[in-house]
This record gives sequence, structure tokens and C-alpha cells, in this order.
Amino acid sequence: MAGDSGPEAYQSIADNLEETARREAERLEHGRTPEPKGRSSAESDRPKKELSATKKDTPGERPSLSEPALKDLLDESGEITPERYVAKVGGTLGTATRQLDLAVIAYGWDRRKIGFSVIYGPGVRA
Repeated sequence: MAGDSGPEAYQSIADNLEETARREAERLEHGRTPEPKGRSSAESDRPKKELSATKKDTPGERPSLSEPALKDLLDESGEITPERYVAKVGGTLGTATRQLDLAVIAYGWDRRKIGFSVIYGPGVRA
């Protein structure tokens, strides 16, 4: 009969709910991100050391080139950009920017921004 409402109907609904719950638990377990190898769960709960976001917090760090060597890289107007630094010395733009930022700190150079360009030099003024 299509409209059974006896105890057997309730039992099949309960069985279906149990089966659905079991399948959902299996699906969640299968999709779970595994623990990193080599770590126990106790180690992963331990707070991690906070790392500095940038290397600007490194005290006493100096530019890799001396001030006279950097002055040799300046263009006719007495300025240098990270792009020019890379063209003359090599490396990456990130490294060039870091070295020129260190020159600002160590040698008292000035830094200014024009549009998207950053210009460095011993006496650059806005």
C-alpha cells in the first residue's frame, strides 16, 4: 500500500536517517585536510613564533654598496631609481628597493615618489 503508516514505515525512515548521517560523516572525513606530516596534533596547537613582516626591523643592516659606489650609479640629475640600480648592478627590483631604502637610512639620502616611481638620491627634494 502507498499510504503505510505503521511501525514498519517509521523504522524505514529511521534507517534512512541513520544511513544518511553515516554517509555524511564519511564524506566529511574524506574531505578533511590531513595534519601536516611530522607534527602531532599537540604541536599544531602550540602558538607559533611571530615573524617580522619585513626586513626593515633588522638593526644595523647596511647597504651592500658604499655611498661613493652608489653615487657612481646616479644619473645626470643626481638621482637613481630601482630600475636603474638593477640595470647597473643586477638583481631584482625588490633587492634594489631594499638597498636604496637602506641608503636612505644609512647615508641620509632622500626618497620621493612621483606617480608610481620612487626616486632616491643624496639631495632629492620634492
